[in-house]
Amino acid sequence: MTVTMTQEQVFDIIADGRRNGRPALLSGANLTGAFLRSANLRGASMQGANLAQADLQNASLSEAYLQSAILRGANLRDADLRGAHLNRADLTDADLQGANLQGAYLGDAIMTNTDLRGADLKNTYLGLPSIDRVDLSRARTGNQRTIPATRPVPIEDTQLVVKGTPS
Repeated sequence: MTVTMTQEQVFDIIADGRRNGRPALLSGANLTGAFLRSANLRGASMQGANLAQADLQNASLSEAYLQSAILRGANLRDADLRGAHLNRADLTDADLQGANLQGAYLGDAIMTNTDLRGADLKNTYLGLPSIDRVDLSRARTGNQRTIPATRPVPIEDTQLVVKGTPS
């Protein structure tokens, strides 16, 4: 079920969560194009939320639950995504330059034309069956758990290891 919310309603939910010591509950919300720059969404439940074209630059999304979220074309520059759950998330055309993804889980995420330049990917689970035209230049890498690939994946200037059989 998708629920469309105004910007004011989203901020009310975030503020209410902070007052009650709970993370924001925004699962299934339609936040297309939302301006959430520098928002504190730490631990937020946003499964299946539509955040296409949202501005989340410098937002705190550490430990957030973003399974199956739509983040197509989202601005996540310098966002804090440490320990975030992004499995099955659609990050097509998303800008994650300088984002901190340490310990994040990106299993089955869709990453086509995703910009990860300068992102911190240390200890990130990158089980990505769908990566294409991903820019990882200057990304800080190390201790990735796995990257199964079914076709050649052009990854340059990184220490990533791609496992799998090219088709």
